[in-house]
Parts: sequence; structure tokens; C-alpha cells
Amino acid sequence: MTDPWNIEGPLSDQGLRALYDAGDPNRYLVAARDYRALTIADAAARRGRDAVRLALGAAAMTTVDRPIRAARETLADDARHALALTMRGPIMLGALLDAAAGWRVEPETGLVYRRYDADGTETPDGRYRRAVRVDMGRYYWGVADMTLSDEQGYVAHGATDDPAEALRLALAEPLENAPAGTPPET
Repeated sequence: MTDPWNIEGPLSDQGLRALYDAGDPNRYLVAARDYRALTIADAAARRGRDAVRLALGAAAMTTVDRPIRAARETLADDARHALALTMRGPIMLGALLDAAAGWRVEPETGLVYRRYDADGTETPDGRYRRAVRVDMGRYYWGVADMTLSDEQGYVAHGATDDPAEALRLALAEPLENAPAGTPPET
């Protein structure tokens, strides 16, 4: 049986203390706020403050101006900036899981998927899988034939920066576009 916490072995007292200190929820709340501020400031620099305010559905410009100030402070502190950037993957994964209500999740990878049989009916043990995952700052989506062996990898038909769009594209991809594989050896 695999370890449900994905811990390979026992932790030393020092290792446990380091993880306890680094895992302080308040520290991660600040890092998540800093990452959100960096994202908003970057979008405002590229698209304009008012366009970002409208995209966020905010009534007041302070919704954009406060994160811009916070982003400047974050960029001035290298350690704070680095910690904020580590939040990108988990935040993107959280956005994908929020958008994929009702989809199955592979806990180890965060892959969300639905399985289908050959006639396109959703079934828990179907031959085809429509899936979306987060990788390298993008949402990759694709359709795979489940007879592909693990070594043949995950099939990605495209990428986007919007989790809901990735889910829509995965659902729209015809099952016939799934590359056929060689059945895994038993």
C-alpha cells in the first residue's frame, strides 16, 4: 500500500521542524497574495488598469492599484519574490480543480479527467480519457486512448491559460483524435 501522504520515509527532528516552520499557513497566505499582486500588476502593465478592473469585475480602481503597490514591494525583496513565484503551480492547480467540479482527479499529479467508452458514453472504466493538467504555467488538454502504456506518456492536443477553456476544449475534442497505442504488457 502506498503512503497516503507521499512521505518516503521517517523525518528527522530537524526535517520535521523545517517543514513545520516552512509550512506556516500565514507565510503561504502572504505568498499567495504576493503572487496575485504580481499577476494583476503584470496584466495592468500589458492591458491597462481599467481593462484589468473590468476583467476582475471590480467596481473600484483600488482593486487594481493596491496589488500594483504590493507587487512593487514584492519585486524589491528577492526572497519574497521567489516565494511568491513558487505559488504559481498550486494556484493554477487550485483554479483547475475549481473549474473541474465533477471531474475525477489523480491526487499525485493533479490531472483532472473523464473516461468514455468507444461510443462516447461517460463511464468509470472507459477506454478513452479526456484530461487537463497544469504544466509549465499552462493548462494542457488532450484525449488519450487508455491502452497507451505509461511509457508513451500523456497526450496533449493543446494548451491555454484558462482552466475553463481547457476543460471545454478537452470535451470538444473528438475521441477519434486519441492516438492508438499498443496495449500495456501484463
